[in-house]
Amino acid sequence: MRLEQQLLSLPHEKVYLQTDKKAYLSGERIWLRAHLVNASDGRPSRISRYVYIELLSPASDVSARIMLRPDSLGVFAGHLDLKEDLPEGIYTLRAYTRYMQNQGEEYFFRKTVQVLDPYSLQVEAEPVFSFLERGISLRLSFKDRRTGEPVEPEIVTIRLPGKAESSLKNRSGFYSSRLDAEAAGQVLLLGIQSGGRKYQKYFSIPVAAGEFDVSLLPEGGYLIPGRACRVGVKVLGADGLGKDVTGIVEDSKGNQVAAFGSLYKGMGFFVMKALAGESYTAVCTATDGSVKRFPLPAANAGASIIQLQSIRGLLNVALIEGPESSRNGLTLLVHQCGRPLYCNEWDPENNYISFRAADLPSGIIGFLLLDGDSNILSERLYFNLRPEDIVDPEGFAGKNVYGTRQHVRAEFHLPPGVESNVGISVIDSGTALADTTDNLLSSLLLSSELRGYLESPADYFTPAGQPHLDALMLTQCWRRYDIPSVLKGQMAEARVKAEKFQSLTGHAEGFVFNTMDGGRVSLFAVHEDKTSVDYAPLSKDGHFSFATEFPEGTQITVQTQTRKGKKGNIIEIDDVSFPSAQNASIKTLTPSAKPDDYMEQADEAYLREHGIRATMLEAAVVSADSEEKTSSSIWYSQVNSSTPLTAAEIERAHYTSITSVFLNTPGLVIRRNSEGYYLTTTRSEQPVLPVIDDVVLPEYDPMTLSVTDIDNLFVIKDNSAVFGLYAGYNGALVIKTTSGNAGATVSKSLNISRVKPLGYQTPVEFWSPKYETAAERDSSTPDLRTTIYWNPSVMFDKSGNAVVDFWSADKESGYLLTGEGVAADGRIISFKRTITIE
Repeated sequence: MRLEQQLLSLPHEKVYLQTDKKAYLSGERIWLRAHLVNASDGRPSRISRYVYIELLSPASDVSARIMLRPDSLGVFAGHLDLKEDLPEGIYTLRAYTRYMQNQGEEYFFRKTVQVLDPYSLQVEAEPVFSFLERGISLRLSFKDRRTGEPVEPEIVTIRLPGKAESSLKNRSGFYSSRLDAEAAGQVLLLGIQSGGRKYQKYFSIPVAAGEFDVSLLPEGGYLIPGRACRVGVKVLGADGLGKDVTGIVEDSKGNQVAAFGSLYKGMGFFVMKALAGESYTAVCTATDGSVKRFPLPAANAGASIIQLQSIRGLLNVALIEGPESSRNGLTLLVHQCGRPLYCNEWDPENNYISFRAADLPSGIIGFLLLDGDSNILSERLYFNLRPEDIVDPEGFAGKNVYGTRQHVRAEFHLPPGVESNVGISVIDSGTALADTTDNLLSSLLLSSELRGYLESPADYFTPAGQPHLDALMLTQCWRRYDIPSVLKGQMAEARVKAEKFQSLTGHAEGFVFNTMDGGRVSLFAVHEDKTSVDYAPLSKDGHFSFATEFPEGTQITVQTQTRKGKKGNIIEIDDVSFPSAQNASIKTLTPSAKPDDYMEQADEAYLREHGIRATMLEAAVVSADSEEKTSSSIWYSQVNSSTPLTAAEIERAHYTSITSVFLNTPGLVIRRNSEGYYLTTTRSEQPVLPVIDDVVLPEYDPMTLSVTDIDNLFVIKDNSAVFGLYAGYNGALVIKTTSGNAGATVSKSLNISRVKPLGYQTPVEFWSPKYETAAERDSSTPDLRTTIYWNPSVMFDKSGNAVVDFWSADKESGYLLTGEGVAADGRIISFKRTITIE
């Protein structure tokens, strides 16, 4: 079938981002794991090698970006460090693979995290927005949270996205400004300086009361004259969130034919019989008393639709026809994620078809009514949830109550045949906030299948929200695949290939008579004390490409040479682009909790580990000797380089000439030939390659330098760690000058370019203390952890057993243990456990 062909040629990926908790202090670390699966069967995906994770500010600025690659078990685990000066606000975590761009950025994973600044425990900003005839009035005041007394900051600024910063003046204790009407619904960045401290926070600008929009969506797509039809209701405020309304439906004469109310997050439904030729209007009243009128679509006598009804485990699909429709040649297609589950012609003798819910997979299922030419006549979504598709591990051996600084041990057991590892976090639920809006279950089965933003998807898997899943299915559209085109045989192709490795590309252009045909390009990578060299040919037009992989922080130098080894060309490395972040942040006006206990505890823990936070202090005069600082070189390697000789060491040795410096440089030798003196290493009689301020200068004579020009220097004794090919040279003399640009002044090598691209993140293990001895248990150092335990890869053995053990902290509280993972067969593993510490 064509749908299966499309799946084979263009499979889809989904990604879910698991974090240790929901709220963080600026300066803290977010621990995370990305779960990457195939969209069609939910099994772990091996299509892409890299997952990108971005932290987006409320204004959709990229505050941080990391790239994860899988470990030997296929686990994408990492961390994201928040800057100390990150403004307070609701941030968005976005996760994707480059291959997911084929489906569109609306299918990237997004979730919110709250970033808090402990300074808000001291000073609270109180903005008041008022809507004027032509604009919005902002009035700001500040108070001391401990005393309630007014605070008057020395400096107050505001900034809107894309606008310049504005300073506000103090007028009798208030700071005011007038904003354009277009600012409604945007975010405003407030900045203050008060008491030697700088503080920033994002605020959402509200929208005017009474603004809302109502979508009226008949089940199956049309109202059929004279037949009872359900109509889905979806109400959105101007902020994009669900809004509660009540309403009635009137005919053209003002007679009421139906009544309704939004039942859950602005959604609901009603049943009505529409008459042919009649017009209907929904009159909607919001909670603030504002009233709006919305027309219903007219009844369609020529339409054929399907309606769904779930009764005691059976899902009945009914065919409803208008008096002018023809049911000949109709087909019912049932699919999930583009994978066909059922496809047969509709028997004209039957008005409905029944399916057992237990025979359908978990997740969103699409029911399509097709005509003989594969045109979609009607569509209906249904959400199914089978208990056997969700695995909750058995057991919680040991006990549920522990003391402080005590060893906690939990044993879990999976059913036979379930192979998996899971990410597990344990947080102090008395202070830290858990994520209640997103989870693995709601993401993979629900929100990843729906276009656009879904408000708090995890709520639909709670007892309060689950009854409203069908209202959600009535009011959402789904177009992960272009089903109409696929049914017509128009297959989509991948515009972006799946990443199996990192690539670095560019081109070189020769000067005047220099041709790049037959030339080559060298790549020299330096990361910490490790170096690597790679080579590639240049194409006839000078283009090159490297298939490589490197960790974050790697400095890469690329040099191009003509066929004869000349440098008469200029190089340009291609920029690496990323998906646009414009309007990608989740906009929410919902007031977020400000856990004071968490901020106080986490801030004290942060100060004990990292010291005082960055603050604005008065200028101070430092009378101590300044610390010796030297410029570092990308050529330096602890393995392949001699110990750097610094300017301070040269001064202490009282070297008066550059010759004296070189004679006393370890690994360097001054030799003489018929042309005069030259520099070599102790391993060769060939000249060393001069590298001045990281610029290769083969023709430059280092003997012309002055002693006072040198900041530091070292020797690379052979070509094993020398970037590029330089005939007649062996090893290198690398000199950093005090000016830092002597190499550029002498001769800028246009055929050399340096970049530090985004590399994969290297693993970091979560650390937590152990209290195995009496001395450790009696230590006076307070244990103030809020994330008690984090392990992104807890492995279940062949018998299905796994053990989680850690030591409790000092506070008597409750712990929340959360585990999430995907089994090899696609089943979702999701569980929570509580532990009491007393």
